[in-house]
Amino acid sequence: LDAYEVRNVALIKARQSGQWGRISGKVGGLTRLQKGAKLWLDDDFYVWISRKNFPYFQSIENYRGRDIEVRGWPKKRGRYWSINVIHPSQILDQP
Repeated sequence: LDAYEVRNVALIKARQSGQWGRISGKVGGLTRLQKGAKLWLDDDFYVWISRKNFPYFQSIENYRGRDIEVRGWPKKRGRYWSINVIHPSQILDQP
């Protein structure tokens, strides 16, 4: 059950991509693009929310500054790591 442990975003970068995980971190920045939004948990790790999935989320801006847990499959894209989120149930508030 090691795969179900919540891991800090700093630790996930040492693992292989493609392994499902629960990653925790603080949303330090938000980048809005034409195709979606990036919630930055680290300098080189972001949560991607596609514009087509925006209707499922109340407000992307509400995540800024919050400690969250993200569930999904981290992938390395160039020098950045990311998790594609399609539904708000993949993002949980951390105490």
